[in-house]
Amino acid sequence: MNITCYASSSAGNCYVVSCGTEHIMVECGLPIKTIRTRLLSSGIPLSSIRACLVTHLHGDHSLGALALSNSGIPVYASFETLTACGINDNAKTLTEWKQTRISDTSFYVLPFEVEHDCAGAFGFIITYATEKLLFINDTSGLKWDLSHWKFNHVMIECNYVPERLIANNDVIALRKANSHMMLDVAKDILAKLDLSRCESIYLMHLSDTNSDEPRMKKEVSEKFGIPTYVCSKNGGAQ
Repeated sequence: MNITCYASSSAGNCYVVSCGTEHIMVECGLPIKTIRTRLLSSGIPLSSIRACLVTHLHGDHSLGALALSNSGIPVYASFETLTACGINDNAKTLTEWKQTRISDTSFYVLPFEVEHDCAGAFGFIITYATEKLLFINDTSGLKWDLSHWKFNHVMIECNYVPERLIANNDVIALRKANSHMMLDVAKDILAKLDLSRCESIYLMHLSDTNSDEPRMKKEVSEKFGIPTYVCSKNGGAQ
């Protein structure tokens, strides 16, 4: 699996997972014109995207969903998310813990509920042949025991560190803190997974003001000894 970040923040999230010539998008929280431009910057035309998975209905994850659907790209999400996005054509409703083949690709997705401040929010286990990717975005934690899975890649939200949140006295962020994941929780979740085959960890959705990118990357990479990347706001991963 090759993973590319095209946006990662409260201003928009968009990622592409590729295996050979098959590309699927995960999150589409940007205008479709921006998505098309950023894809082309890495040599991927929008028409080559076989499907899009959307975790939940908030705009920074779903803004481009209707336009993608109208362009003929199937959108996979919960019933609540598809309904909120107004998607009828090319709507693919996901059911919790039911594995679904993604379009006519060799990708499969297994969705599971995550705790967020809206209905129908999902995390995903994405499989291609023997490779497995865990994708967890916009949630305060993980209530499921996934220790029996051997993940090759993990993409996990790492939104803030409490000290900075408190120091900034960010009233809105303080109110939303219980729906986003802090560094220590991300590390606790990772510690409970079987990472014996894991090749990469991607930290997503960092807060502009309440994160600490160098600390987050250092603590995760040192704790697990696995190449760790921070997904950047405007694309790329360092």
